[in-house]
Amino acid sequence: IGVGAWASGGNLPTPVSSVQGAGIQTAALSISGQPSAPGVAATTAANEYDGSSWTAGGSLAAGAASYGGQSANKGSQTAALYWKGYNPTPAPAGMRDTVSSYNGSSWTAQPTLSGAGYGGGCGTQTAALSIGGAPATTTVNESDASYNWTTGGSLGTARYASGSAGPQTAAITVAGLPGTIANTESYNGSAWTSLTNIPTNTGAMKDQAFGTDSDDITVAGGPPNRSTCFQWNGTSWAAIPSLATGRNGGSGAGASGNNGLIAGGQTPFTNITEEYTFAGQTKNITTS
Repeated sequence: IGVGAWASGGNLPTPVSSVQGAGIQTAALSISGQPSAPGVAATTAANEYDGSSWTAGGSLAAGAASYGGQSANKGSQTAALYWKGYNPTPAPAGMRDTVSSYNGSSWTAQPTLSGAGYGGGCGTQTAALSIGGAPATTTVNESDASYNWTTGGSLGTARYASGSAGPQTAAITVAGLPGTIANTESYNGSAWTSLTNIPTNTGAMKDQAFGTDSDDITVAGGPPNRSTCFQWNGTSWAAIPSLATGRNGGSGAGASGNNGLIAGGQTPFTNITEEYTFAGQTKNITTS
């Protein structure tokens, strides 16, 4: 029987929350976020992980940095997309409509995305999905290889701050706000389908999720500083081992729901990274 476990990874250079992630456990990207108390400017930092330690990558433009932005979390360390979010400075304070692409060393401004922020995010740099937003909406937007956005199929449940994973044509989103939504939905590129509710109403799962597609996502922690974790296998939800450090607002990255990480978040503000690995199925063989 396979066994999953969390282990300590390398710490981020500084504590940060409302941060976004992309990539895989051994080549992850942590993007922007809130470095300390509310009212402080969002950090422009993007940090790169090699499986053991974080180092500074290219910095976002000050006007594109934000708290609680969205990222194409199936993107990579050398092909990422980051959009929207809130920043109190530079003036005027408010939701940013900026979109930025990353090539592994520098960020480039792309066509903006208007409308609600604080939504879920997934997909890749050239085919991203922006899911819902605040105030709670069913609106979904899709980007293309030219970074242009068009409206996709509407969610069944209006929400923001949901946990999301997968490509644009096989995505999944779970939980979110307002209140404590437990609903799970999958997307086939045109329409959303309601799935089994997550066992615990985790609320704002935004950021702290990683997975492959609509049949595979792990969500970890959540407000108020939960440590509980759940995994979806395409049919049902199952509890998996808990985080050592309960938190919300950390960044998630991973190749699959069986192999990923959570970095940063509020417990209060932390720079701790935890890595999740599932050892896989084992079989006993007997001979006569």
